[in-house]
Amino acid sequence: MKRYLARNLALCCAVLGMLTLVGCASSNGSGMSSGSPDGSGFPQTSKTTVVTQGHPPKDGAKVVQTYMDNLYGKTELRDDDYHRHVDKQSATGWTPWHWRHQAHNWGDEPMPAKAPAPAPMMNHSVMNFPSAVTDADGKSCCGVVTLEKFAPGEVSVGETFEYKLVATNKGSLKLMDVVVTDMLPGDFKVESSNPAVEGVKEGKGVWMLGELEPGASKTITVKGSATKPGRLVNCSTVTFTPYACVATNVIEPALKLTKKMPSDVLLCERIPATFEITNTGTGTARNVVINDSLPKGLVTEAGDGNIKIVVGDLASGASKRYVVNLKPLDTGKYTNKAMASADGGLKSDASASVAVHEPVLKITKTGPEKMFIGKTITYKIKVTNTGDAPAEMATLEDTLPAGAPFVSATDGGTHAAGKVTWNLGTIAPKASKEVSVSVKADNPGTYKDVAMAKAKCAKAVDASAETMVTGIPAILLEVIDLDDPIQVGNNVVYVITVTNQGSAPGTNIVIENTLEDTMQFVSAAGATAGKNTGKTVKFAPIASLAPKAKAEFRVTVKAVKAGDVRFSTKMTSDQISRPVEETEATNFFE
Repeated sequence: MKRYLARNLALCCAVLGMLTLVGCASSNGSGMSSGSPDGSGFPQTSKTTVVTQGHPPKDGAKVVQTYMDNLYGKTELRDDDYHRHVDKQSATGWTPWHWRHQAHNWGDEPMPAKAPAPAPMMNHSVMNFPSAVTDADGKSCCGVVTLEKFAPGEVSVGETFEYKLVATNKGSLKLMDVVVTDMLPGDFKVESSNPAVEGVKEGKGVWMLGELEPGASKTITVKGSATKPGRLVNCSTVTFTPYACVATNVIEPALKLTKKMPSDVLLCERIPATFEITNTGTGTARNVVINDSLPKGLVTEAGDGNIKIVVGDLASGASKRYVVNLKPLDTGKYTNKAMASADGGLKSDASASVAVHEPVLKITKTGPEKMFIGKTITYKIKVTNTGDAPAEMATLEDTLPAGAPFVSATDGGTHAAGKVTWNLGTIAPKASKEVSVSVKADNPGTYKDVAMAKAKCAKAVDASAETMVTGIPAILLEVIDLDDPIQVGNNVVYVITVTNQGSAPGTNIVIENTLEDTMQFVSAAGATAGKNTGKTVKFAPIASLAPKAKAEFRVTVKAVKAGDVRFSTKMTSDQISRPVEETEATNFFE
């Protein structure tokens, strides 16, 4: 087959020349290429399919051949030549013109002298207009507009008929400035079109369709009539503006830092400081770091006063959470600010506050300073919370004095192994709880009772009380005369007995006697030496008189005058605040 096929528009019209009305689609420079790599005349990047529907004449191929001969000279159009071009063009990667006729009866038999008139039919012409474009993601793609034409196969002169042009965006990108141009035959009268034609100049109707979204179609309907019999040859083109795109992502990462701490903690507790950093912007935040300079009184568990958290890169919308345990060193309210930063000067800060409380216990204990042996000693214990937080799980333990038997305890105190324990529960700030414990003083000496109070997060406190336990001296003084009555001139002996009936020794016991005028001192003897001075007889002090022990003294006097006489004795000691006096009566007679 000769290379005249390069003249594709004429060939398109020739193939359809058998029809009363011929639809012919072509492209301009933006959508078509008139040449091919091998010089065959087949366009490299366009595809045209002309479909003739209905019932073609038996020798339609010959009609085509004759029409081509009339136009261009002998063409020798043969089926095997066609397929050679198709095979060659397919191998080179470009798409051939594809003619498709329902009667594939290409041959060399002679054309009949007169072809039968074709039956009425609808002509359908399709032309693809490709163009290479690049989308916003940098991927190469194709912008393809398919222009289809639909027209009746036969009409009468003066009969109004319509034909349609359908432009479809077969590509994946929106196309701009889509323009359809229809070459109107001179013997065709345009009556109307929808949409309205933009203008007709030099036999060309122009429709500016504007933008065409992917997959969208726009239809042009033209109504008119033929002004004379003959063949209406009507061809169309479509143009559009392809474009190449390049996308640059403009990002704006942004940091949002939050810091949380519990509002109140106890001094003995750890403070969980929670940091959460979020990239609320677009794009990745690079080299994110969180820094927190702790206020005085707060440190990390390792004892550091500064926190540094290396977050690294943080994608858009991503968050990271960190928990750092802090240790309070003192009570009070602490507020501090943490700062997050990243490349590009990104910053965000967040503050948090925490109040550190502490229960503080105070204990007091009272008891008698002195107590006698055998008596009961009662100690009172008071525990007060002077802090600003409740003292939870408070307990009190009292250690009894050694050798002091337990007697009783108030408020549920329990005794075991020389200790009394109370569960005091929770003591509110500024509140107190008071208990008491009693022991028996069986032995002399200094009794020391120690109590200790504890509570959750409170320092243990203790208090003690001492009691001097002494015995009761209870010294008995007795004075008797051995003879009564006594005749004047004779002697009488007075016996003085000191007995310690108490439980403690009596010390520095002094016996002193007084004589009346009716008496004359004769002698003195006893536990200590006696000395007479005038009418007084005084014995040296007894240094110590043990409990139940006795001391005896004897004073001998001479009756020198008759009468009802009195022998007086006075006793003093360290344990007696007032002297003990005893008098013995004797009858002196002549």
